[in-house]
Amino acid sequence: LSDLRLQRQQSTRALEELEKASQLVISDELQIRLLEATARVHDRIGNLPEAIEAYKTLLEKTVPSSVAAKATQLALADLERRRKNPEKALEYLTTIIAEEGDPRLLSRALFIQGRIYEEQEEIDLATKRYQEVLNIENAESETKEEARLSIARLVLQGKTTNTDSLSPEILAQASLGKMRSLLDQNAPEQAIEMANNLILQEELSDSIIRATKNIRAEALSAMGKFQAANDQWEELLREKNISSVERQYIESLLAYNKLQNNDVEGAKLAFQSLRNSSDLNTRSQGLLGLAETHRLTGELEKAKELYQSVLEQNQDREILLQTWQELSEIASEQDRPEDRLQAWLHPIPDASFRAEAKRGAEQGTVFGKENKNKPEVLALIND
Repeated sequence: LSDLRLQRQQSTRALEELEKASQLVISDELQIRLLEATARVHDRIGNLPEAIEAYKTLLEKTVPSSVAAKATQLALADLERRRKNPEKALEYLTTIIAEEGDPRLLSRALFIQGRIYEEQEEIDLATKRYQEVLNIENAESETKEEARLSIARLVLQGKTTNTDSLSPEILAQASLGKMRSLLDQNAPEQAIEMANNLILQEELSDSIIRATKNIRAEALSAMGKFQAANDQWEELLREKNISSVERQYIESLLAYNKLQNNDVEGAKLAFQSLRNSSDLNTRSQGLLGLAETHRLTGELEKAKELYQSVLEQNQDREILLQTWQELSEIASEQDRPEDRLQAWLHPIPDASFRAEAKRGAEQGTVFGKENKNKPEVLALIND
């Protein structure tokens, strides 16, 4: 009930529901879930001190060195960094890094530590941390991409003290970051040229070569050369030493490439495979992809069911926002202004989404004429 109230911008009442729950006699497991929910609500509405206190209490109740304890420490480090308290953030991160363990938590901790060092102008330490992220085999693909972009930024801005002292591996990572930037700038031809040159270099690790080939495939897809991209990704999937994280990431790209190439049935099979993954975010990507295939074939109700499954399973901010935006577009296609209104109002606590919704409300392009005078819309415009 608290989660629902939070989705409907009733933050005070969301906290009231949690306060009621705290007065009940509940199991230790539910007590931990209650603390997690309380911390999440405070974090989402910007009450950073209260969120920190809730996470600290949660940390006391978790088993030391457990995944839950490290995830809580990572949340605390992120909150302290946002409060401009880097020393305390580094204290939490150092504990996570010293204990190693889950590669996804470890890589994220190293990346945040690198970002703090970069903000403190400790460039050599920052570069070292970003490189350590890239050396973790089963790190999140998104975290690795952020680390590559960070190294590229430092090299290209000339912030490293001596680029000649950097290893070929670090310089290769910088090149990968530059290629990613070129893709973001819609310059796939230049990205392919850089990729072809990098692959010719000697003494590069297999993971660097695979990452380079993957970017080349993305560039080919961006140029409309879908079959060439498909062949490149399938070649990578046949490699023996590819990690499970890399495999899932490439399978996701391959599925969307099939969709772009109008191979709807092939895309459905690929997304169905992702949907069966044990990893929550990979599973969500499979559901989102399947929903998109149903939208393309005009099966909007099936698409809505799949989007609803994502909302029920995932708490990731970016995935939730994407899902609500997709539901909003379907409501518009079906000429259902009430559904569109609810799709836009659910994620309003997110600042960027709120700003976009506010602009749309002011321009009368988001909620429709039928809803322009409703209290929720007027409150948003006057916010």
